[in-house]
Amino acid sequence: MKRVYLLVLGLAMSLLLPSLAVAETIVKVGNILPLSGPSASVGMQGKQAREMAIEEINAAGGIKSLGGAKLELLFADSKSDPNVGVTEAERLINTEKVNVLTGAWNSGVTYPSTAVASATAFPTSCPCPCVTPSPSAASRTSSASRPRTPGGPVISSPSSTT
Repeated sequence: MKRVYLLVLGLAMSLLLPSLAVAETIVKVGNILPLSGPSASVGMQGKQAREMAIEEINAAGGIKSLGGAKLELLFADSKSDPNVGVTEAERLINTEKVNVLTGAWNSGVTYPSTAVASATAFPTSCPCPCVTPSPSAASRTSSASRPRTPGGPVISSPSSTT
């Protein structure tokens, strides 16, 4: 999971954040996870994996394509509740001013919180294969039955292409 997260986060940073000013040295990464409630155990695992990955990235000099920018994690507890996930997505984007949003583990939280970000073309990364179908799956399903995330770019994990 740690390698997948590193890959997804690296891809998100290199593709979605080239507009950051070179002088900016901190990239805020908002994370919506179920840190309490019925999915808390996997949420805590995801939090720990993200913290380990960011520690490695920052220790290795940060994001090279952004002049060595360091990453800062901000966490929000979705409580596995879609309404809380939406509220936290809005808070992370509008109040905390994160540069990219990740999460949210539960598909019931991921869909609406990703829609909040996508409505303003805000970069979003979902390390779970629950947001977009793989290219081969997309070609096998009608457009009416495909999962949709309107608006901004969404990156899902490489496992979603299997």
